[in-house]
Amino acid sequence: IITENMQEGLLVIDAYTMILSGNSSVWRMFQLREPKIGDSVYSLDRNEDFRKVIEDVLKGQHGSAMLQLDGEYVQLIANPVSRDDRVVGAGLPLVNETEKVERENLRREFSANVSHELKTPLTSISGFAEIIQDGLVKEEDIKKFAGRIYNEAQRLITLVEDTIKVSQLDEGENPYEWEMLDAYTIVKDVCGRLREVAEKKNVHLYIDGGKTMLTTVHPILDEVIYNLCDNGIKYNKEDGTVSIHLRDLGENVEIRVKDSGIGIPGE
Repeated sequence: IITENMQEGLLVIDAYTMILSGNSSVWRMFQLREPKIGDSVYSLDRNEDFRKVIEDVLKGQHGSAMLQLDGEYVQLIANPVSRDDRVVGAGLPLVNETEKVERENLRREFSANVSHELKTPLTSISGFAEIIQDGLVKEEDIKKFAGRIYNEAQRLITLVEDTIKVSQLDEGENPYEWEMLDAYTIVKDVCGRLREVAEKKNVHLYIDGGKTMLTTVHPILDEVIYNLCDNGIKYNKEDGTVSIHLRDLGENVEIRVKDSGIGIPGE
């Protein structure tokens, strides 16, 4: 009764790899409709890591392996069972660790993204400062370059604040505030910040629509629109366009960013 009600899988094998018992969870993990009592445990999984753990446990060594079963990550833990100093079998608990593995993958992806996002403004700041230091900037242009350094520094501060907020969300806190805002005002502000970049690439920015009120989180919506428009400019063609369309659909608001660039494959 105890083992049948466990979420974890449990297998017991003898010294000859034969399955002596298993609970319902373990058969589900291996996508089996019927128990395989009396069969070799190798019939469940022919993966090399799985075989190695079984071989080692029947030699008296504890071991573990991460298995991929039907797209899920399952941790196999192997414990030898001995009698009179002789290994007579093994107990094999299996624990579904999919959520834990995916969380770790997300953490790694997040760290990589943060590093990439921080590198862009830092490179700009370093470049502008180096040009000023080497005396390559005219006296009247120093203020303009200082303004660019300030803007990139503000972007860095925002990224660091976002990182702190993500950590707070991870701890179950909610650092963001929902408020009624005009999407048109946010889009107009984003276009203003990107106008110089667009002019360098000879890309034209257009806003289609007017005042569009919605309940949202300002920094998140701002960043989403900024990233879409920024990519629309970066991956565009000469004399291309990036247009932002705003539509009030009653219960919902549609914000569509369209560009004349190279596009993204459907997959």
